[in-house]
Amino acid sequence: MYRGITLTPVLSKLFESVLLGLYSEHLISDSLQFGFKKGSGCNNALFAFVESVKYFTKRDSKIHCAFLDASKAFDKVLINGLLNKLIDRKIPFYFISLLVFYNWYSNLSCAVVWNTTIGCSFPVTGGVRQGGVLSRFLFAIDADDVINQLRKCGFGIQIGNMLSGSWYGLQKMINICWSFGIMWDIKFNPAKSLVTTFGEPSPISDIKSILDRRLLYM
Repeated sequence: MYRGITLTPVLSKLFESVLLGLYSEHLISDSLQFGFKKGSGCNNALFAFVESVKYFTKRDSKIHCAFLDASKAFDKVLINGLLNKLIDRKIPFYFISLLVFYNWYSNLSCAVVWNTTIGCSFPVTGGVRQGGVLSRFLFAIDADDVINQLRKCGFGIQIGNMLSGSWYGLQKMINICWSFGIMWDIKFNPAKSLVTTFGEPSPISDIKSILDRRLLYM
C-alpha cells in the first residue's frame, strides 16, 4: 500500500528543465485544464465553477455536478498510449526519441528501500515519474482526450445559451469518463468522489446515487 516516489538526481531535473524550455510550446494542454500550467491553478478552476453555478441558479436553473477522483492518476499513465498521443500532436521526434530510445521512460526500474536494505529491482512499465519536472505536463496531455470527448458530447452547461445541466446529461458525461478509464486503465475512487445539485436544498450525496456500477467497480 505504498506509492513510489522518484528520487531524481539534480542533473536529471536540470535535463528535464532544459527539455521543458525547448519544447514547452508543444506541451500545452486544453484550456479547460487549470492545473500544471503557469498562471493557472485551483483558484481559476474554483472561480469558473462558482460563477457558472451563480449564472444558472440566479435564473432558477439547477446545476448537477460530479466530482470524480482518479486513483493514482500519475501511476496509471500508459507509456505506449502517451507516446502515440505525442506523435499525434506532431511533437518533434527528438523529444519523443529521448523518452523512448534513450530509456527515459522505456526502461525504468524500481526497488524498495527499507532502512538500509535495498530490495531487488523490478521493471516499471507504466506511469510518469512522481516529482519529475516533465511529469505534470505529460499527464495533462494524456488527460486531454477525455476533456475533448466531454466537450463534443453536447451535454453540460453552456454559458450564454441558457442550457443547464441535467441528471441525464451528467450520467452521459460520467459514462464518457468511465469509457475513457476502461480504455486507459484509470480507476475512479467512489469513496473520494461526490455528486451534488445546486439550486435546490439537497445535501451532497454519495456518488453511488448517480454513478453507474461499472464505474464504481471497474
